[in-house]
Amino acid sequence: MMNISKVALATIFCTSLSGCFEVDDKGNDEIAAALAAQNAILQGQINAENAEKYPITLFGSITNLSSSDDISDAIIRVKVGAEWREPVAATAEFTIEELPVSTDFLIVVTSESGAFLERVFYGQTISVDAGQVASQSIGDLRVSAGTSYSFAVLNAEDSEPVEGLVFQYSLVSAVTDTSNTTNVDDYIVQSTYDDQSGRYTIVTPLDLSALITASRDIDGDGIVDFEPGDDFYDIGDDILITSSELLSIDTFY
Repeated sequence: MMNISKVALATIFCTSLSGCFEVDDKGNDEIAAALAAQNAILQGQINAENAEKYPITLFGSITNLSSSDDISDAIIRVKVGAEWREPVAATAEFTIEELPVSTDFLIVVTSESGAFLERVFYGQTISVDAGQVASQSIGDLRVSAGTSYSFAVLNAEDSEPVEGLVFQYSLVSAVTDTSNTTNVDDYIVQSTYDDQSGRYTIVTPLDLSALITASRDIDGDGIVDFEPGDDFYDIGDDILITSSELLSIDTFY
């Protein structure tokens, strides 16, 4: 029988979820190999358990419509259910692994260098039978560079600036048929107003269409305060204009 006390052996028992043993055994290769094999068995069991709990892998691509360059500095942040994961760097093609079935997710794509505007995509993972794993395509996530645009809104009767409007839009898109829109309103781009120049400024996408809206009820009393001119459409209490139309006009009435 081997006398273990004479062997230079140190083992560490891992109390984490991995349940693995780390071995530093320079004096006995057989014991090290046996423990390494045990570790491999334990890790295989853990992988199987994770596959049972988190069987979905999302995959897709990112395209910058404003540039043919690679998405070299894209960062992806993923919210699964109610929990955010650590941000990860992404290239033109990416995968997001170990997601649970039938769960809402939110993907925020940003550029460290500001090469494109932040954009948000949301959806829900598919459902699979117990013991199965699956890959789910979320398609091409399209992003665009932005431009800052300034414009005036004047009263047609006296050409005085109209203050108090808030122009806004969302670049949030669904990537699955079944999607929960919870928290997508956190990603709204809004205009600012300069009292001295009497002009509004908003950052808009160059190569994506955004629907920009503003309420005609400026003071929030439930009564609309003005009628839109020819450059705006109106639906209910809101005026609407697309981002491409906005870029072509300097002054609205």
